Amino acid sequence: LILFYSIAFHHNKKLDNFNENDLNKTIKNEMLLKLDSLKWLEKHDIKLNNELDIDYLDMLKTSSGHYKTVKKEKDYIFTKGLFHRVDHCASGHLDIETERIKNPQEKLINYLKTEYNGNLKPFQVEAEEYREQSIILPASTGMGKTEFALNWIGNDKAFYVLPLRVSVNAMYQRFCNIFKEDEHNIGLLHGDSLSQGFDDKEIEDLKKIIGISYTDKSMSDENQSIEEHMTRMEVSKQLSMPLSVTTADQLFTSVFKWKGYEKIYATLMYSKVIIDEPQSYSPQIMAMIVKCLIELSELGCKFCFMSATIHPIIRDKLGKYSKILDPVFNTELKHKIKVIDDSIDSITDIINENFDEYYSNKKKVLIICNTVKKAQEVFKNFKDIDINNVKLLHSAFIKKDRKVKETEIMKDYKKDEFVIWISTQIVEASLDIDYDILFTENAGIDAIIQRMGRVNRKNNANRIITESNLPNIYIFKNEPSDKYFIYSKEIADKTIEELLKRDSQIISEQEKQNMIDIVYSENNAKKYYTEFNHTFDLLEAGLEAKDGKKSDAQLKFREMLNVNVIPETVYNDNYQEIDAIIESINSLKDKNKRSIAIKLLNDYTLSLPIYKSQGSGNFKLPIDEKRYKGGLNFLTSSYNKFIGLSVPKEMSNQL
Repeated sequence: LILFYSIAFHHNKKLDNFNENDLNKTIKNEMLLKLDSLKWLEKHDIKLNNELDIDYLDMLKTSSGHYKTVKKEKDYIFTKGLFHRVDHCASGHLDIETERIKNPQEKLINYLKTEYNGNLKPFQVEAEEYREQSIILPASTGMGKTEFALNWIGNDKAFYVLPLRVSVNAMYQRFCNIFKEDEHNIGLLHGDSLSQGFDDKEIEDLKKIIGISYTDKSMSDENQSIEEHMTRMEVSKQLSMPLSVTTADQLFTSVFKWKGYEKIYATLMYSKVIIDEPQSYSPQIMAMIVKCLIELSELGCKFCFMSATIHPIIRDKLGKYSKILDPVFNTELKHKIKVIDDSIDSITDIINENFDEYYSNKKKVLIICNTVKKAQEVFKNFKDIDINNVKLLHSAFIKKDRKVKETEIMKDYKKDEFVIWISTQIVEASLDIDYDILFTENAGIDAIIQRMGRVNRKNNANRIITESNLPNIYIFKNEPSDKYFIYSKEIADKTIEELLKRDSQIISEQEKQNMIDIVYSENNAKKYYTEFNHTFDLLEAGLEAKDGKKSDAQLKFREMLNVNVIPETVYNDNYQEIDAIIESINSLKDKNKRSIAIKLLNDYTLSLPIYKSQGSGNFKLPIDEKRYKGGLNFLTSSYNKFIGLSVPKEMSNQL
């Protein structure tokens, strides 16, 4: 019966959509004529009936109540999900499962020896002991959680989940470097994965065809043929890779049971899932992820939830389904804090007062603001007082400008010179940088701790702080620029209260976790618990996507759903090239060339969460939405490559 239901509802039909004549015709003319190819099933004691002697339509109608029960059973979810995968892979002539990575532990150890002259740490070696169970790992930033997770995965199929696309892209490249011989079996899965990894020559050839000539220096290290890249992206999309790096929305919208969600659940039943650095998720998104992990765990999936900041509610909800490991904290003391009774607008005065010391000692200074708007203001203030070597990075740069800046901030901390980088929370977990001093606006304690992790990150004698040292972490307590839109007032106020108790003190990693436990306790984080539990309880009660639509599930996961926009200034400065690219997307029949054209167009865009972009532009550019998913929104805001997007007033405390 499970097999019958899986076939009958494969295309997600409702019972009243079945027509008796069409149903019987399909069975007679398609299924029965192909019985010979299914003879192998008889070896498994499955009898094949070659007579049309069953009233299939009546069987469906009389068992509709039974179906409501069956569709929740593990065997049905697994069978129907695999049917979806087989169908999709067959249509694309793709492997359902690609070859597993051979000797992954050996390759990981060789990579560590070659790149860092090191080996697995004791806690990373112990990961082998937990391969058959789900785990929660609290571990300090920079301790090597990723290597722990890779050793925990072993030879199993796995999905490595990170919150931001930039984090996913960086981790994907890291895995390709670790498993160099098997990099063709590393998957990349997020909304813009098509834009990653193209062959330079084919890009240049297409530019000539469509008559554009700009040079994208960021492509110099990407030399993968377009056909190979397209195949890899399609295989990744079908969940066929042994190791995939992905954003949360690609997997966890399935908790809303949209039509065909079984494809995700069936695959994860025999896979492992790693949730890394989840601190940036809202309580609603966290509840969705936790509920999905619980359901998957009950079906056979194993998960590893790891972070430097594990909330008490996570331990409470997931602890029943996993082993909570002892924390792995760095015993070296790296951070001494100072709370400043002012707003971050006073940062230029502080830098001016200490400029000679910072400059002569070639300090690497990191300034993190809660919003793009504030980061831009701080950057402009530095330019007004004529301090050189000040740079800006945030999420409101178009892709080709942002990629250059991300590369630059990674290189600058290694240079023997003074530099100031001003950024937003995009550097909290996405970039492996090691700066000397942090100035930050107040935020949630988990965000503050992640920001601390960008300072004195590397383990060596020069990155240890003593009582005689000045503070290297400065937190501005007043007037956070998000006006408590991003970080709730409840959490932000409690964070400052706990930081003030430790003002001018060195903070150990254990003490950081203690602060997390205090700030995010049920008594202190009532709003967080209310929002988390409300979403969790709705899912427990059976909340599903409206009409089974995946798009509705994505809207419920709306913080993950981005749309590409093109600022007015960018379009006006490059309209000939952009129009030529749009025309090629609309007209090219060759799928590979069209994909390159989409990549070229995306380089001129930036991504905004859909709920932040609505109403900000007055029209969409004339591009075929079937070929360029979601269309392209025109944003009536100015832009330049030094400042980025001029943030509209209505978004100033959100973006």
